[in-house]
Amino acid sequence: MLFASKVEGDIVYVKDTEDNTEEKVSKSVAMKTEGILGVSREGVKAVTNEELIGLSMAELRITNIGCPLKIEGTEIKECLNKNVTKIIVPYGVTSIGEEAFAMCKKLQNIEMPITVTSIGKCAFLNCDSLESIEIPDSVVSIGNGAFTWCEHLHNINIPNSVTSIGALAFWACHSLQIIEIPDGVSTIGGNTFKSCNNLQSVKIPNSVKSIGEHAFNGCESLQNIEIPNSVISIGVSAFAGCNSFKSIEIPNSVESIGEGAFSNCKGLESIDIPDSVTSIGVVAFQGCSSLKRIKIPNNTTSIEYGTFLECTGLQSIEISDSITEIGHAAFEDCTCLQSLKIPNSVASIGNLAFNSCKGLHHIEIPSSVKSIGDSVFKDCKSLQSIKCEKGSYAEQYAKENGLPIEYI
Repeated sequence: MLFASKVEGDIVYVKDTEDNTEEKVSKSVAMKTEGILGVSREGVKAVTNEELIGLSMAELRITNIGCPLKIEGTEIKECLNKNVTKIIVPYGVTSIGEEAFAMCKKLQNIEMPITVTSIGKCAFLNCDSLESIEIPDSVVSIGNGAFTWCEHLHNINIPNSVTSIGALAFWACHSLQIIEIPDGVSTIGGNTFKSCNNLQSVKIPNSVKSIGEHAFNGCESLQNIEIPNSVISIGVSAFAGCNSFKSIEIPNSVESIGEGAFSNCKGLESIDIPDSVTSIGVVAFQGCSSLKRIKIPNNTTSIEYGTFLECTGLQSIEISDSITEIGHAAFEDCTCLQSLKIPNSVASIGNLAFNSCKGLHHIEIPSSVKSIGDSVFKDCKSLQSIKCEKGSYAEQYAKENGLPIEYI
């Protein structure tokens, strides 16, 4: 660390605390040199060794002269030169403020001291040229959108000191390939890594309890992810469009899978859903065209709207006897599905539930079903029989709609 230890006329004595050397420079040179404590654009204030030990940065004006920074107290408010390529944050700064370096499109390198504890909202928004950044292990929080649209950022080290990563923090960091979330983080916020389309590897620690909405949406290069058994909820569209997934194992700590959570994961072939899951949102697996088989967990009570819509490779479905309702378009366009037995816990089947299941040959509907919606079997061109009991609602529905019947 450099500081002005003494001033004599136009001469400033600049001391380096690392090697304890001292150099004499003119005031004009000192005021053009980056990161000297006690030096600002307005002048020079000498700082003694004694003052340095108990230095209150709120009482000392500090400015990174080579790239003027607007600093209030210990927080960087703004970078006054948007064309800067390198920043050395002065020792003593504790906070990189909201939008402090936003739109610094030529910024390639930034060094932060161990005094920094927080990186604010959109602090580095759209810093296109920033390729790597080392976050000091003093940082506790990374704010919402802190590195959004840093398109060339491919390397970032998040230290274990970080306990909070805000929503949109790394949204659209297209070059980011590997991320390790530190142990103290409990929530992966909404859109945190959305559209990081080159992200290949993510390590989620056991401290994480929830994966927020759209957290990894559009991470199309992400091939696999290990969800720890601390996670309770997977949010809306959390992994939507992760086309490189082949298989996913959901731990038995998870209780809810949000709307569209795995929609359009076109490479996903298998997924294990544990009985701990009580809620699966609408269109949760829509467009998972490579998914071959699915078992509905025992504690889920309904298959919601479009849950497996357009799962064109789905061949086998095991519906648990906890299910009471099959929602609208639940299995629409499951063209490879050939047969299905609906358990006698089910009371209703929604509109278009099996519409365009062109390969469906047989379906067994129990007498427990008292409601069947419109166009449920529309365009089921291969349907050979609806297996049902005499006198059941399913028999009545089949007759009214001219569908073939096989009695059980």
